[in-house]
Amino acid sequence: VHRHRGPLEHHPEVGERFAGEVAAGWFRDDVVRRLRWHLDAGHEVVLVTASFGVYARPLGERLGVSRVVATELEVDGDGRLTGRLSGANCRAEEKVRRLAALFGDPPTLDWAYGDSPDDRAMLARATHPVKVGSDALSAAPA
Repeated sequence: VHRHRGPLEHHPEVGERFAGEVAAGWFRDDVVRRLRWHLDAGHEVVLVTASFGVYARPLGERLGVSRVVATELEVDGDGRLTGRLSGANCRAEEKVRRLAALFGDPPTLDWAYGDSPDDRAMLARATHPVKVGSDALSAAPA
């Protein structure tokens, strides 16, 4: 019996390689500068994303964040991807639920950044919510 094996089973470096592509070409310089400001200030930075953890975690390592909260893929007992999610998609209110699990309910967020309408729930819980749009962010907040 031939069983289809998922791409990550044969090539575990796929997530790492894709994280490298994202880091090399998809990041806005202004957003990375702001991230560096937070890290240099000693802030705990958590990457909260609906993207898949298989590449969000290596991306978070590259960025130097302390934690990554992401959408996870289901893997069966043989280590193969099932095509389903493991848990809920980390978007909208799920982002807030995941942060509450880490930091208490309601989560205390000093800063939150979002570039999607799905980020509204998370931004609403931050002292300093920042909607990332087409205007460049300054390297440090005013």
